[in-house]
Amino acid sequence: MGPNFIGRVLTGYQYRDFTLGERVMTQLRVVMYYLSLLVLPSPSRLNLDHDFPVSHSLLNPASTLFSLLGLIGLIGLGVYLARRKPLASFGIFWFLGNLVVESSVIPLEMVFEHRLYLPLLGFLLFLAGMAGRKDKGRIFIYGALIIIPIFSIWTFQRNIVWNDEFALWSDCLKKSPNKARSHDGIALAYLNNGMYDDAIREAQKALQINPNYTKAYKVYSNIGFAYLYKGMYDEAIRQCQRALSINPNYTKAYTNLGVAYLNKGMYAEAIRENQRAIEIDPNYGRAHMNLAIAYAKKGMSDEAIKEYQRALELDPDYTEIYKQAWERLLQ
Repeated sequence: MGPNFIGRVLTGYQYRDFTLGERVMTQLRVVMYYLSLLVLPSPSRLNLDHDFPVSHSLLNPASTLFSLLGLIGLIGLGVYLARRKPLASFGIFWFLGNLVVESSVIPLEMVFEHRLYLPLLGFLLFLAGMAGRKDKGRIFIYGALIIIPIFSIWTFQRNIVWNDEFALWSDCLKKSPNKARSHDGIALAYLNNGMYDDAIREAQKALQINPNYTKAYKVYSNIGFAYLYKGMYDEAIRQCQRALSINPNYTKAYTNLGVAYLNKGMYAEAIRENQRAIEIDPNYGRAHMNLAIAYAKKGMSDEAIKEYQRALELDPDYTEIYKQAWERLLQ
C-alpha cells in the first residue's frame, strides 16, 4: 500500500459504508464464520458476495463479544498445544496468521470465501495433529468416509451455480438482495447477453442501494453502453459523463462516449474522446479502432488507416471482429 499506509487506509474508508472500528469488530465474527464454513460448507451457506451485518460495538450484536472470546480461546489453545501437539498448534497459528491482512484494518470487503484458500491448510494440519496416534487416527478416517461423499455432492451442486453467470448472480441476489454488487453483477450478465432493459434496471438498482458503490463509475458506463445499443445516444452520453465525473481515467467510458458521438454524427467529439482514452492507455485497441472509424467518417483517410493498423497490432486475435465493425460502420 506504499509508504503512507495509515493515510491510504483511512482514505479507503471514505468509500465504505462502515468505519475502521466497525470493520475490526465485525472481523471477529467473520473469522469465526470462516471456521464454521470449513466445518459445514453447505451450498446454502456459500455466496460470492455475503451480506454480512456490521458490528457497531462488542455487544451489538452480542455475538461480537462471544467471537472475541472464542478467538482468545483459540489462541490460548494454540499456546497450550505448542509442546504437546506442535503440528496442531502450528495449524491454529497458520490459520489465524493467514487471515491477518484481510481481517484487520485494511478497508476491503467484509467477507470473501476465497480468503480461506491458504488458511484451510492450517485447519487440516490441526486435524492431522489432533489425530495423533493410530487409534485416534482411525476415528478421523471413519469420519472422513462419511464426510467426503457429502462434501462431494455439495461441491457438485455448487459447481452448477458457478457454471453460468446468470445462475451465479441469481444465487447472489437470492442470498444478498440488498448488496449493490449482486445487482451490478447480474446487470453485467444481462448486458453481455444483449438484454439491455434488464441490464439498466439492475444497474440502477445497484446505485439506489449504494450511491457510493466503489464501482459506481463502471455501473454508469455500463448503463451508458446499454443506452448506446438501444439507440438512445443522448442518454448514453449523459451516463458516460457521470462515470467520468467519478473516475476521469476510466477508458471504457471515453470509448462508449466516443461511439455515442459517432452515431450522432459528431465526429470531432468522437475523435476527442477516443484520443483521451488513448492518452490514458496507449495500448487500448478498442479506442484506436473507434478513432479510426471516426477519422474515416470525417474523411481523414490517412489517419484512419494508421489507427486501424495500430488496433490490429494491439489485438491481432480480433481481426475479423474489427473487419466487420469497419465494414458496418463505414456503410
